[in-house]
Amino acid sequence: MNSEEKSNNTNETSHKLYTDFTFWFRINENSLLEPYKKIVNYSDYENQVKKLSSFSTIEEFWKIFQHLKKADELGVGVEFDLFKNNIKPIWEEEDNKKGGKFSIKLNKNFTSVIWEETIFAFIGGNLPENIQNEINGIIISSKSEFNVLQIWFKDFDFQKIKNMQYHFKNLLQIPKEIKMNAVKFFKKNNNYNVNNKNNLNKHY
Repeated sequence: MNSEEKSNNTNETSHKLYTDFTFWFRINENSLLEPYKKIVNYSDYENQVKKLSSFSTIEEFWKIFQHLKKADELGVGVEFDLFKNNIKPIWEEEDNKKGGKFSIKLNKNFTSVIWEETIFAFIGGNLPENIQNEINGIIISSKSEFNVLQIWFKDFDFQKIKNMQYHFKNLLQIPKEIKMNAVKFFKKNNNYNVNNKNNLNKHY
């Protein structure tokens, strides 16, 4: 089989995802230095974020994912980030700065399962299209006593965020009595409304 035939054969057996994705990682100095907190400025934070690899097919994803540590095996202060279209997981990015995030505290024993379920839903297009389009990326970060799953969205809209939280709670089978952490807005904009923020955080 010549090189052209091999290339055609690979293309035929590859399963293209709905967009490109990139894995990143970060070692959070704040966590490493606990209980002695250090303020990390923007330049330090940006330098901590490192690109691992990008992928656009299911096959490429598995080649990367099988070499990554399980989420419940991460050392304290380590984060894995998965974002669309090479968006860097920093607040000041153009695609992020008008949006925000909400978080879910996870028991360390269940972190890997929940992280994997979230990844598969995110890259597999298993979320409703209107929600899928709003999400820029997902992050898993390891703390000393628990782990945190973050969902980053591109625009603040009260109803959209409520829908995202509702679908993720159902997807991850989170009991109704367990509240998601407060929504964090990266930058105030014309759509920002304090009352909506308070109602949203109270509701979930």
